Amino acid sequence: MSGFIAETIDVTTMFPGGMPCTICSATDVVALSLSTLCVNICLLLRAYAVTDRSHWLLVTSICLIRPMPGMFWVFVTGPTAVTRDHGCVNFYPKYLPPLRSAADVAINLVFSVAFLRVIIEQYRVLGNRCWAKLRSD
Repeated sequence: MSGFIAETIDVTTMFPGGMPCTICSATDVVALSLSTLCVNICLLLRAYAVTDRSHWLLVTSICLIRPMPGMFWVFVTGPTAVTRDHGCVNFYPKYLPPLRSAADVAINLVFSVAFLRVIIEQYRVLGNRCWAKLRSD
């Protein structure tokens, strides 16, 4: 939903009297950070439930999810410009993409390890019957 609202606002930049580039940029940043945050929270809830409420998972995940929205502050405070060829353009520091990637990889590794532990445990308990149980679910 946040992506739809952001795109609707972005389209208005093409029309005379439309939203300024900085507002569109800020809307995009908020939509992107909300989307990432919601996905990570949903994954955390699922992982927390299937790992029998593991405290290490909860603490580690919260520590890794917490700085994510803060990274987008760099986008909001960065300069924007409207170009003839590309429309509204954000300028951000060169360190931001690797930093964002590292944060995404770290939290995804934590969730992957948690879900793989559950899969391995289910396979130990059910053996080859786990595929039949999975098909029946």
